[in-house]
This record gives sequence, structure tokens and C-alpha cells, in this order.
Amino acid sequence: MPFCKFFGQCPVCKFQDRSYEETLREKARRVEEVLGVPVEVVASPKDRGYRGRVVFHVRKPEPGNLIIGYTLERGFVFGVDECPILEPALSSLIRKINGVMAPAPLSVWDAEKGRGKLVSLTLVGNDSGVVLSLNLRKPVFVKRLTFQIMDRIPEIVGVWWSIGTFGEYIAGGRGEMFRVFRAGRETFKVTPYGEYPDNLNVLPAIWRALRRTLGGKVVAFMTGLYVPPTRITTYVDRRGMPVKEFMETSEALSVHPDIRAMDPGAFVMVNREMYDFVVVHVDRVKDREVLEVGRRAVLIGTDARKLQGFNPAKPHKVYMFDVLPYTGESLIMAVY
Repeated sequence: MPFCKFFGQCPVCKFQDRSYEETLREKARRVEEVLGVPVEVVASPKDRGYRGRVVFHVRKPEPGNLIIGYTLERGFVFGVDECPILEPALSSLIRKINGVMAPAPLSVWDAEKGRGKLVSLTLVGNDSGVVLSLNLRKPVFVKRLTFQIMDRIPEIVGVWWSIGTFGEYIAGGRGEMFRVFRAGRETFKVTPYGEYPDNLNVLPAIWRALRRTLGGKVVAFMTGLYVPPTRITTYVDRRGMPVKEFMETSEALSVHPDIRAMDPGAFVMVNREMYDFVVVHVDRVKDREVLEVGRRAVLIGTDARKLQGFNPAKPHKVYMFDVLPYTGESLIMAVY
């Protein structure tokens, strides 16, 4: 039985009318049909309340009426007031945030009319506290709204303003930026902006599979960002801030980010010699020539057809990590 009152209408979950085991088999079958090899399925340790970060789109059809929810197409937002796949701390804040922001004078971006300021909201956190990012179309000073949110919603420990739907760069803010998640034996410090799966519970399994596959070899991780050749390992966030710079900024804020919290495809190590492996996230890298820098390849992505198009050869091994249970999305890792 579906466990969400919005199932069948909301564009996010596709399989709540089936058991979790059935959804895993269906996702694996679709990947196997495309790549032609058996798939090792890695289930999420949690299939409900698993999502520790979410991007909500917003609409404001009239003053005082704010719609917060999900979208899969331009201009459409399906409003929700709770979501059982979110960490309970995030789900419980939807109504509270709406109550503060609906009457606020901050305009919402209207794609059809080409005007407005607020594009989306990003929430990250758990029952120890939540950080909110107001993702804006252009720089706007929202200090008063920031104080209202933090004063009226004590669960929110930080409010930041960024430019772009997914926080392409940070314009300002107040309070904490990092939250600590524990997944298995691993501990990660995360922000609304880091490049990592929204379901951190799966992240340790992804890294275990990568370490087992790579076995200490010399590896190039490709994200499509250019870094000058160097023997120094350079970690690069997809949104353009090298972690060295990120670390320096963080030190100024007295926080200490953990680069392991990033998605495996979200950093680059550049070397002058041929690599033993090249690891490519095909959702971000479009140039197939990057395969030429490694003797072997590991491709990562959410679409099996993209992996096949990037490298038509049959992979030796395929993993499917169920990063978003009950949705149609998983993270696929193919070893060539």
C-alpha cells in the first residue's frame, strides 16, 4: 500500500504501490536490459525518511499563497505539506516555512513572465538542526526574512542566500552552514551546496565499491571542470569552488568540511601520466575523449543509456545503488 497521501499525483515517487524488494528488482531489470550484464544491487539502508537534503521549487500564484513542492517540468510545482521519504525533521518544516514565507514580500520567479526573485529552497539536516538555502534568481538582500525564519523556526540553525536553482554561488546568510550526518561508521559534514547524494545512507557503500574496484591504483576523477596538470590532488566542487578555496573559506567560518561527503564523481585528480583508471560521471561530462587518459574506466550516472552511449563496450561489472527508493532514479556504476 502507498505510504504517502500524494502518491499517484506527486511527480517524485513511482513505485509506492509495490514492495521495496519489487522496486529494486524492477530498477535492476531496466539497467540489465540496457547494459547486458547482471547487476549487483545495493539497497538503501533506509527506504523511508532517508533523504537528508531536498530542493523544493516554489510558486506564488497570488499574494499570500505560496506553493512549496516538486517539479518535473517548467512552470509546474506540485505542492506538498509533508513528504515521508524525507528525514522527518525536513518533512515537518514544510508547513512552518510556508507560514513564514507566504506573507513575505519576496517575489517568486515566474518562468513564463520572466520575473521574480526566489527560485527554490534547499533544506539539509536532521533532528539535530536544519540549514535552509534561499535560492535566488539574482542577488537580493533578504536579511529581515532571514531573521524572521530563524526567530520563528528554532529547528532552522542557518539561513543562506544563493544565486541559481541549486545554489551556484553563495551571496550571504546567517547562522550555521554545515550539518553532521552519520552513515554507518562514517561521519560527514554537509551543506545545502555540496555535491553528494541526497540519501547519505548509501554513500559509504558507494565508496566501498569504488575502493574495492580501484584497489589503490592511480585514478583520474572527471567532472568536466578543467584543472591545470599537477601532481597535487585537487578536489573540485562541481559548482566551481575548489576545495582548497572551500577549506580556506570554511576556516574563516570556523567549520571543517569533509571532502568524502562529496559524490565520487565530484572531484578531479590530474596527473601527467596515463592513469590506471579514469572515473567519469556521465551526467556531467560530455566529452568521451576523457576515456583516453585511463587504461580502464569506471562510469557513474543515473541513466544506463547514457553510460552505454558514453562507452558502447560491455562492462565487466555493474553496481546499482538505490539512492532514491521508490522513485525512478538510482546511481549506476559500471566497471570496464
